[in-house]
Amino acid sequence: MKSRLIDIPRLFRNYNILILLLLSIGFGSLVIIIDYQNHEKDVIRSREAIENEKKQFLKHSVDNAISYINYNNSKVEEKLDEELSLNIQNAWKLATGIYNKFKDTRSEQEIKTLIKAALRPLRYFNDRGYIYIINMDGYTQMHPVSPEKEGHLLTDIQDISGKYVIQDEIKLMREKKEGFINYLWTKPNSTDDVSHMKRAFLKRFEPYNWFFGLGEYQDDFKEDLKQETLKWFRQSYDPSKWHLFINDYDGKALIINSDKYKAGVNIKTISDDKGIKIFKEELNIAKNTEGDFLRYSWLDATTGKYTPRVTYIKGYNQWQWMIGASSSTVTIDKAIAQKEKDLLRNSLQRITYLLLAMLGASALFFIISQFINNRIRNNFNSFISEFESAISKQQLLQEDKFNLTELRRLSKSINKLLKNHLKNLDDLKLSEQKFRIVVENAPVYILGFNPKGLVKLWNKQCEDFFKYSSGKILNTPLPFEEIYYSDSIETIKEFINSPSEEYRLSHVKLKNGQESYKYWASFELNKDLRIWVGHDVTALKLTEQKMRALNATKDKFFSIIAHDLRNPFNALITLSSYLIEAIESSNKAEAIELAKIIETSSEQGFELLVNLLEWSRTQTGSIQYNPELINLKKELKNPIQIVEGIAESKDIILTHNINEDITVLADPNMIRTVVRNLLSNAVKFTPKNGRISFEAFDNDDEVLIKICDNGVGMSQDIIDNLFSIEVNTSSTGTAGETGTGLGLILCFEFVKKHNGNIWVESEIGKGSCFSFSIPKRTINT
Repeated sequence: MKSRLIDIPRLFRNYNILILLLLSIGFGSLVIIIDYQNHEKDVIRSREAIENEKKQFLKHSVDNAISYINYNNSKVEEKLDEELSLNIQNAWKLATGIYNKFKDTRSEQEIKTLIKAALRPLRYFNDRGYIYIINMDGYTQMHPVSPEKEGHLLTDIQDISGKYVIQDEIKLMREKKEGFINYLWTKPNSTDDVSHMKRAFLKRFEPYNWFFGLGEYQDDFKEDLKQETLKWFRQSYDPSKWHLFINDYDGKALIINSDKYKAGVNIKTISDDKGIKIFKEELNIAKNTEGDFLRYSWLDATTGKYTPRVTYIKGYNQWQWMIGASSSTVTIDKAIAQKEKDLLRNSLQRITYLLLAMLGASALFFIISQFINNRIRNNFNSFISEFESAISKQQLLQEDKFNLTELRRLSKSINKLLKNHLKNLDDLKLSEQKFRIVVENAPVYILGFNPKGLVKLWNKQCEDFFKYSSGKILNTPLPFEEIYYSDSIETIKEFINSPSEEYRLSHVKLKNGQESYKYWASFELNKDLRIWVGHDVTALKLTEQKMRALNATKDKFFSIIAHDLRNPFNALITLSSYLIEAIESSNKAEAIELAKIIETSSEQGFELLVNLLEWSRTQTGSIQYNPELINLKKELKNPIQIVEGIAESKDIILTHNINEDITVLADPNMIRTVVRNLLSNAVKFTPKNGRISFEAFDNDDEVLIKICDNGVGMSQDIIDNLFSIEVNTSSTGTAGETGTGLGLILCFEFVKKHNGNIWVESEIGKGSCFSFSIPKRTINT
């Protein structure tokens, strides 16, 4: 609908002059009245607000101080334990370092002397604490403050409660390698026989069957903590703005802000100018309330005058302390007076502004005439603004919005041009949308960089692989450190800095440890954008690597069958012919000897064949992992009995220690096979009259099985390849026993199926310890 043409200047002039005059007079009078009333209310509110703000500040300061004290008090035992443990651990490390350094070059007595010399001068807890050493038989090895006790048996010493302190410490060290113990003890140089609770931390020093100890009286440690708390308060607030004070309930000033009184004096008798006993009033608040305010006057030593103060006090009964925060009311009164001045000044400013506004209204008459003269110019300015808005918003001009006839005709011509322009824009958007759909959904990685290295293009394949959304990555540099492993960052940067339109293979390692193989090509779209296109071949490369590994494993398997399995059968054939000759010659002794050798060769061949079959089944996945809840001791009884007979033939002592209560979710056949192979291996490489120990015990959320011998041991090179089929690590046993090393590889595969770990510790000439652990899981019911 077309709007009716009107004479705006005339209408605007007549009505606005009248409205302006009425509003100026009425509004000015109303503002002056309301402003005066509000000024009076603001003065009252400001006084209350300033005083309440100061009170809340004082209360908040005291509450914070109480919270800090309460926190420190709650951490007394924890901090004491931390310091005891830390100091003993450091002393133990020092002693261990001395022992390890000189154990091969010095005598035992010389090393002991060096350790004592290093630990004897150590002092802790303000020289109250020291390191003492006692052996597991109860004889004192070192006592820095009572050297006369050294070399004496102290197991009969009792505290006031009847505890045998040294016996309890020895008992603790037999059960654990370190731990805490409490007992009652008199303080050194004390004039009374009062016993105080003392807490000590002990740690076993196994090389010499010693244990180290360090103790501290709990009340002394707590007193030190109080002094540290006071020191922190003295350093943590500004006394020029407010005063913090702390007194104990006996009247002793612990923190005081006064030139006349110092910390440590008793302030019970101090009164204000009205005779009020200040400490008495503060103590009543501290003991009987949850905190309250108190007003009194405090003597200023500088001026010699009493200054009124407002104070908030609260007690901390656990330490018999009262904590207070105070501020002079003079500063509050000054702030209130300043606020009243500010309010009055603001009121005068508002009235002044109103008068100026009324004067401005009078000047409006002159402005109106100028406004009418500039009407045409303003209309054209409005038209230009609408035209620019239509271009930026991609829409047509509203022709009936303009009152001038000339502007309406002009807007029609412009709209014809705009229609053609908008159609071209729509076609361009459609083309761009099609291109973006292709890029976003293409089954390849497409990304683009500008010359500054900022990401400008990032499709869905890139989002899925790099785990960065386009909204997060666009217009930022590629975060190499968050995507790639450190060793691969320079490789990928060189790749990007040498673009090529030919596809090239990139092999890098990602931050999560995975390897990535991709073919990339680069195309320069324009001077502001270079596009990279890539496709992933990681799966193909990994499959290729697996196939190579399987071929190598297959070759090794056939090598073992061709070589190691053939040897026992060759021996059987040869020995069988000898046996026939012995029987024909009626040589019974020789026949029996040959039969025994044939039996041994048959057993070795059978064991090798079983290990080969089981190992090959693990590689092909045909062997099934069937876990069930088993009692470990019952399940391992059979393999232990089998190996015991072999051990007896070599006069080897086999000891085993398995807790009857150990249950674990495991495949019983696999566990028996692992233990049988490890025990057989230990017997094989242990000489006559040797020793083998077998242990199984709970270790948190897993079961640990350990088999140790004092046999021939192994070098580190053999240990590194012990569980690999690629390297032959088999060797002849102490009695000429042969093997292939497959048994240990089979052990490794079976433990891995339990999500466990297997490892070995060995030293040539001293023996080996094979250990494996499996998770101690339960069946869900």
